[in-house]
Amino acid sequence: MKARLAASPGLRVAVMCVLAFIVYGGWAFGVNYRHGFTVAGAAGLAQGVSSTISTLIITSLIELCFRWFRGKPGGLLLAWLLPPTLTGLMHAAFQWSVGTPEILLTVAFSVVMGYVFAGVYLRGIVRLARA
Repeated sequence: MKARLAASPGLRVAVMCVLAFIVYGGWAFGVNYRHGFTVAGAAGLAQGVSSTISTLIITSLIELCFRWFRGKPGGLLLAWLLPPTLTGLMHAAFQWSVGTPEILLTVAFSVVMGYVFAGVYLRGIVRLARA
């Protein structure tokens, strides 16, 4: 499996998207279960889909940036910082479009986790590339 992941950025992105759906959708289902199966199912599906889309965007951007900037001065830094910055701006734009008053506080956790995820994911890509 490691060799297949090393050879296929598309497979890595797909695996991350499936995991995002399961983990975040499962979390939303679990915390809403006491409100009934229908409510929990809707919450799980909504969170699973939105997390999958967000993961698709950030992992695809990390893969592209890694390919574009690899071997260039500051390339790994750009591959780490650019994707979560862009997805953070996307989250902020969505919040702005719906009139959220506390945009920075609303998106801060997602943005911080985006930087953490991007760093861990990029480290994994670098390790796979060296293997």
